[in-house]
Amino acid sequence: MTSARTIALVGARIAAGVLALGVGAATIGVAAFAPVPEIVADPPSVRVVPADSREVRACAGPVVALAEDAAAATTATALGSPDVVAGPVPADAAVDVADAVAPDVPGAAIAWFSTEPGEVEPGMLAAASSQETTSERVAGFAASACVEPAAEAWLVGGAVSVGRTSVVSLVNVGDVAATVRLDVHSELGLLETAATNLVVAPGTQRLVALAGIAPDARSPVVHVVSTGGRIAATLQQSIVRGLDPDGVEIVGPGELPATELVIAGVARGVETEADPDHAAEDDVATIVRLLAPGDDDAEAVVAFHDADGGTLAQAGVTLRAGLVADVPVPAVGAARVDVRVSSDVPVVAAARSTAGDPDGDGGSDFAWYPAAPALDEATAVAIAPGPSPRLVLASDGDAAEVRLTDGAGAERTVSVPAGGSASVAVSAGDVLRLDDARGVHASVTYEDSSAAAAYAVLPPGALDAPLRVYPR
Repeated sequence: MTSARTIALVGARIAAGVLALGVGAATIGVAAFAPVPEIVADPPSVRVVPADSREVRACAGPVVALAEDAAAATTATALGSPDVVAGPVPADAAVDVADAVAPDVPGAAIAWFSTEPGEVEPGMLAAASSQETTSERVAGFAASACVEPAAEAWLVGGAVSVGRTSVVSLVNVGDVAATVRLDVHSELGLLETAATNLVVAPGTQRLVALAGIAPDARSPVVHVVSTGGRIAATLQQSIVRGLDPDGVEIVGPGELPATELVIAGVARGVETEADPDHAAEDDVATIVRLLAPGDDDAEAVVAFHDADGGTLAQAGVTLRAGLVADVPVPAVGAARVDVRVSSDVPVVAAARSTAGDPDGDGGSDFAWYPAAPALDEATAVAIAPGPSPRLVLASDGDAAEVRLTDGAGAERTVSVPAGGSASVAVSAGDVLRLDDARGVHASVTYEDSSAAAAYAVLPPGALDAPLRVYPR
């Protein structure tokens, strides 16, 4: 239940002077040809912070396998337990730990964490989970952030076709029931078979197999909308090629529809010659998935940048309203790229890449990279265990000097170039504090020869996020 909030003002008003420019009649002729100095004044503003509220983070739970028996299609089997990392900033703040019940996954527990109002600042509780799975039906590495429950989330990723399974996880850690609607878009448009009026009881998780509401959707995008209680939503996708399991990923929420999106630190992955008209059918190729969810078609530009901000390639894309498009990433000669999407109407986006060789003996895995929202001045991020974890920081245009403080108090500064990004190695199991991160987009990525995963670093939710107010 959302408590009433008051508003506190932080900061001071900034006086703005008035600059008068006078030009004599004798100098008009010269001024017509001389360059006029550009004067830019930052308007006075104050930072408004909502009153204290609980910080809550709910995890995705274990990797699951759906029942093969059609008579038990509503149940799933947990394939082990995830490794969970959670912590507040400061580290000595009190955190409550609890488990949500999973009726669809007998014996499974879904971890969630919370702090009492005023215990930490907004955004200063972080958690993440990861799991390495090896079974006859699902195999691979998956990692995801434990997210703040919200009334709306966009899950860009997954597939429903032969050998491809996608399951939406809905976790309600609140005190009241949540009524959830799943709107599913695909390459065919908005699907009328999507789910409505799904009731998720307090303190429980509910699983929804996309095969039941979006059959044969090769390129789904799931819009999760809840009323009553708020929901922590994620999507698990797994792949079986032939008879062999070949990758699993947990797709977390990313940026809401926007005209400018940043996907930081996308691994180039396996080099393939994907046909742009059939990119969804070749799920080995590295692609960018796009959707214009409104009523208007979109004219978008998808640009691929190197870490210095240089444009390696770009493509103009016309998106039909409501239809999902998978755009192949061209061969650009870089191991990692930042994807920047500009559109004349709001869109959602994510990128997918493959690690390893699907045709080799070592197997392969894949990762979905959500578009990461711009951060506020400070936030916390948890680093789940996994292969070679890295924190990728991408600028929103201006250069930034982001301060990272680890759980032991050690501090370092990361320089993020204008229009570019910085990728730094981080320690698995750590909880970091990011300062001076306003306007920066951040992701946590993992990759080795046969494992891959990624999740976006999310700012505080709309009810907790500080606001910048410009007095009249």
